[in-house]
Formats: sequence, structure tokens, C-alpha cells
Amino acid sequence: MRPIYEVMAQDANGTAGGLAILWNPEEVIFENWISLPRILSGMFKLTGMEEGILISRVDGPHSPRDRKDFLNNVQTIRRILPGNLWIIGGDFNLIRELGEKRGGIRRMGQSMEDFNELIT
Repeated sequence: MRPIYEVMAQDANGTAGGLAILWNPEEVIFENWISLPRILSGMFKLTGMEEGILISRVDGPHSPRDRKDFLNNVQTIRRILPGNLWIIGGDFNLIRELGEKRGGIRRMGQSMEDFNELIT
């Protein structure tokens, strides 16, 4: 018999795509969901494991004017649930260094500095 999966989702909103995290409830226990614009996060424990792990799924904004709020929200998640292992994935729509950039203006932007600070 195939396992039955559970899902936590955030609907698409404007240009932001929908987000989803799926899991097998026989192996993973989820608690403490947080949903912020473009970010879906929750704490989970693997069956038999004591320490919780924070998992986040993101869909970063394309618009430079929205990036600061997005990065602040990612940092807010970390402040709310500190000290845990953190798995974060998705599309940040940001670059860490100019070598990743193709076309457009080639200069260090504030969002690039903020993204690097977040990763650090």
C-alpha cells in the first residue's frame, strides 16, 4: 500500500507562485506552521528523533522593491524558531555575486548584500 501524504500549502497570490510542503505522516511529525508572504515554514521531527528541524519553502519576488521585505520575513522566521537545524529551499530570485548575473546593470546591489548577510 502506498503511503498517504499530508500537505501544507500557500495559494498563489498575484505574481507569487503557490507553495507546498508534502510529507509522510508515518515518518514525519509537523508542528508550528508559519506562513508569511512567499514563505511557508514548519517545524518537523522524524519519527524517533528528539531535535526539531525547521523547513522553509520560498518563492522570492522578482521586483527589487519587494526584496527587502522578503528577506526581512525570512529573517523573522529564524528569529521565531532559532537554534534548530534549518532546511530552506525554493527560488530566492536573488544572486550572491556578480558572476551569477547575466545582462542588465553589473553592480553590487543592496539586495545582493542583504542576501549574503542572510546566508551568513
